[in-house]
Amino acid sequence: MKRDFDLIRQLLFKLEKSNSEWAHIKNLSDDDKYQVRLMFEAGLIALNSYGGELRTHKTSAVNEHDFGMFSAADFTLTWEGHDYLDAIRAESVWERTKAVVAETGGSATFEIVKTLATGLLRKQISKHTGIEL
Repeated sequence: MKRDFDLIRQLLFKLEKSNSEWAHIKNLSDDDKYQVRLMFEAGLIALNSYGGELRTHKTSAVNEHDFGMFSAADFTLTWEGHDYLDAIRAESVWERTKAVVAETGGSATFEIVKTLATGLLRKQISKHTGIEL
C-alpha cells in the first residue's frame, strides 16, 4: 500500500470534528487502517486500545500483529497532529503543497510535506501581516 496524504488529511479532520477527546472512526477500510497506522507511527495520533492502554509512537512499537488494533481503538490527535493539521488546513496551502511536490518529482517524505506546508503558511501570514515569520 502507498501513503496517501489526502486520505491522511481527511482522517485528521474526522478526528478533529469529534465531540470528545477520544474518537472512534467506524468502518475503516484496509487502506484507511494503513493510513491510520502511518499517522500513529508519525506521531500525529495516539490511541487508547480497549484494554485501556494509552499508546503513542514514543511508547509503543507497532508490529504486523498490531494492525487490527487500528480498527478496535479510540484515537486522539497529538500536539504534533494538531500542528500538522493547522499547517495543511487551508485548501489553498494544501493544494499549493501538492502542486509543488508534483512539479518536483511527484513524491516527498512526510517531513518535506510538513515543512513545505508550514513554509507556505508562514509566507501567506507574512504577506498578510507584513510581519516576517
